[in-house]
Amino acid sequence: NACLDNRFAVCPAIDVLFLVEGTSAMNQDFGRHPDGFVGVMSAIRSWARQAPFSPTGPGFRAAMAIYGAGVQPSASMFAGNNSAPFIQSVNAFVATQPAFAASAGSSVNLQGALQSALTYFQTAALPGRTMITVVIGASKVTDGDLSIANVIASLRGAGIQVFANLLTRFSTLTQPDLMAGEFLAPLASEP
Repeated sequence: NACLDNRFAVCPAIDVLFLVEGTSAMNQDFGRHPDGFVGVMSAIRSWARQAPFSPTGPGFRAAMAIYGAGVQPSASMFAGNNSAPFIQSVNAFVATQPAFAASAGSSVNLQGALQSALTYFQTAALPGRTMITVVIGASKVTDGDLSIANVIASLRGAGIQVFANLLTRFSTLTQPDLMAGEFLAPLASEP
C-alpha cells in the first residue's frame, strides 16, 4: 500500500492511537454538530478512509480507546492492510459509547488510558515506526496528578509522541474549556 495521495506523499510508517473522551459531556452539541462524540468519530472515520494503511511499510496502523471512568480499547489493535478493521472499531465505539458514558458519571480519568497506550505500543510496536498517541477530549481530567506526569514521561521515554486536542462547544472559550486546556497542554510533546 503506497502513499499516493499528495497529503501523504512522504508518508513514513506511523502507528497512531486515538484516546477519545467517552463521557456524557461529549454527547452535547458542539457548535453545529448535535453530538460531539459522533462528530469526532465521523472525522476520524473520514481520515481513515483517506489515509494509506500498511502493517509493515510506509503508511498507518491505527487503534483507538475511549476513556472516562475506565478505558475501553478497540478490538483490533494496529491490524489490517487497509482501514476496514479500524473503521469497524470506530463504528463499534459509536454504538457502545452511550452505555460507557452512563457508567462514567462525572469521572474523566485519563491515567488508565495513557497507561493503556504505553502497553499497546510496548506489545504491538514494530521497529522503525513512528508512534503517536492523540488525546481528544472536552472536559477537565479528574485524575490529573503526578501519576499522569509519570505515565507521560514513560510514553516520551519510549519514543511515543503525545498530541492533545481540546474540543470546545462554542466559538468562544468558556471557563470549563480553559480549565481543560490548562490540563491538556502540558501533556503534548514538543513539536
